[in-house]
This record gives sequence, C-alpha cells and structure tokens, in this order.
Amino acid sequence: AGFGATAAVASAAVLCLTRDYVLSSVRGYIEPILTFFVYAALWFVARHRRGGGILPAAAAGLSVWLAFFSKGPPAAWPFLFFGALFAFGSPRAEKKPEGLKGLGGYFVGFLVPTIAFVAWNASGDYWGYWKAYLEGQVLASAVEGRAGAQHLEPLYFAGILVKYYWPWLPFFLWALTKAFFGVRAPRGAMDREPVFWKRVFAITGLGFVAGFSLVKWKFWYYIAPAFPAFSLLIGATFARFLAAAEDKLTSFCAGAACAWVLAVAVFPIPLHWERAPEVMAFKETISGSPVAGPVWFIHSLRDHNIIGSSGQWYFGREVRKVSDAGERRWVESELRAPAWILTDKAHWNYCNSESPELRSRPWMKSWCARSKLVQSEKGMALVIYL
Repeated sequence: AGFGATAAVASAAVLCLTRDYVLSSVRGYIEPILTFFVYAALWFVARHRRGGGILPAAAAGLSVWLAFFSKGPPAAWPFLFFGALFAFGSPRAEKKPEGLKGLGGYFVGFLVPTIAFVAWNASGDYWGYWKAYLEGQVLASAVEGRAGAQHLEPLYFAGILVKYYWPWLPFFLWALTKAFFGVRAPRGAMDREPVFWKRVFAITGLGFVAGFSLVKWKFWYYIAPAFPAFSLLIGATFARFLAAAEDKLTSFCAGAACAWVLAVAVFPIPLHWERAPEVMAFKETISGSPVAGPVWFIHSLRDHNIIGSSGQWYFGREVRKVSDAGERRWVESELRAPAWILTDKAHWNYCNSESPELRSRPWMKSWCARSKLVQSEKGMALVIYL
C-alpha cells in the first residue's frame, strides 16, 4: 500500500508476536492458506490502485477464488469487500472507465476458475461430495453448531481479543480510533491514501470478526485471518514513531528470524501438536492391511471431522461415522466382515461388559462380541470385526 519499510517491518513484528496467529499457523490448519490468498488479493488491489490495468485486478479475483477453494464461506467477506473497493474505492484521479475495467477484471479473474471448477465437477460427477460438504459441514455447523456444542455468542470474539490479544489491543484500539476519527487528511488524492489504506486494513480485519461472530460454530483460531490486517493497521499507524530506528528495527527482526530458524534446525523444538494422534498410531495397521471397505467410526466423544479427514488421508480409505440412532441399521445391513472399527476405549470396555443395559441393545452386543481389540491410543480403540 506504499507505507514504506518501517511500517512493513513493524507490521511483521506485530504479527509474529500475535499468539493466535502463530498457533493457528504452526499447527497446520487451513486458516494460513485462506489468509495467504486473502492478502495476496489485497496486495493485487493495491497494485491496481497504484498503476491501474486489468491484470492486477484479475489476479485479485483469482486469489479470492483460491481463498474460497481453501476454506469456503469465510472468503465471501473479502470477495464482497474487495469488489466494493474496485467499484467505489478508485482514486479521484482515476477515470471512471478505468474503475469499471478494474471491476471487470476482478470478476473475470474469479469467473474463469469457477467455470473450470464447474466443468471438472460435471465431468467427474463430484457434486454429491460438495453438496454434502456445504450442507453437513458448513451450513449445519454455522446454524446449529458442531454437534450442538456451540451457540450464538455475538461477543465471543470480543472476549477472545481481550483474553489473548491484550498485548496489542491498546495499540489496535488507538490505531482504529486514529483511522476513523483522527485528524482528517488533506483533500488531495495522494495525500489521502494513507488514511484510505488504514481504513481498508481495519474494515478487512473487523469483517472477519463480525462474520464469524454471526455463526454458532466458533473456535479461537477462526479469526486468524483478521490478525494480519490488524498488524498492518498498527504498523502503518505507529511507523512514524519508529522511523528514526528503521535500520536497527530491520536488522533486529532479520537477526531474530535467523536465530529462530537456526534454533529450530539444531534443537528439537516442538512447533505443533498432532490433532489426531490415534490416527497416526493406527495408520500403519490400517493402511497396510488387506481389509477392504471404509473404516467405521462409532461411539466416540472425539470430533469426527478431525478423525474423518485425517483418517481418509493417512488410512487411504474413507472413514464413515455411525450415529447412535443408526447403529442397528448399520449392524444389520452395512457391517461386513472383516472391517476396521474406531471407538472409544471406554465404550469398548462397556460393550464387552455384562451391563444389564446391553440387553435392550442386542445389536451393540453382537458387533462387539465378533470384534477383537488390535490397538489403543489416547483413549481410542481400534478393533477388527471378524
């Protein structure tokens, strides 16, 4: 956006010291991919604003499309906001046809991969997969919460910012106040650019916070895409206070980055934790076995989204969840020998017990009786149905 090296280094330093952003990045979640393409799109918006032309605008559209492909609905916010920047945020010195050309290029950059995606799905008949993802994963989670575990809390992420973002929160609030209510910039187009971009950064970040606050399914790392925008806002606002120490600041950040890379290379510093350790423990057993068909997942308190997606990747086969209500139908019509079954260790012990409650659920007793415990890890049991 043209703020200079001091603002860039300051923004990077703020971002590197933002707890939630670091945690969501090193754990290998999807958010870093979403974030990368969102800010690539913003960078192309800035390129177009400075020099015009259709190529940066088209690249912005393509970047937003890739953000959609990486995470889905969260990319709807930058898609709308960046489109509005092309439509209404052109500098005064730019002629209207140039603004329309930018908006057209933006939509062309988004439309071309969309057409290719639709054609690819039509050729392979993959629509059922995307429909199940949209309805079961996205809409159901947003409206109902994950298995009813979350509920509507409009101020949930405000609490997250207070709890975890507090070292930077005073700087952020001050920068936010200055961007919208501070001293007005002169009327000239170029002189107003810093104010314009600070507001763009603020709106970009707050849009993610507001959007995720409207859905019921919430986790602390959901607003990770907002933190780069907050860092840019803080860096741009306080850069003038650091201008005298620009060289020292740059050298310090570069030295700290090199020292960290060398430390991680030499010492076994754990940078992440495995989201599904049981999947890692079972993968050799399942992936190397001659047992065909899906891996069944039943009676567990763990999140099936984690087990299912990780299992599909590591096991080389589908992981299907069996609901409590559908267990009888599963035993009578779908369970075939032999088959791998994932369940809680506590449930495995329960269904092999002499509990009187099992008399009313003979189908549960039947599959447990014909199964054998193969491995257990982190409270999860891997059994084989014979």
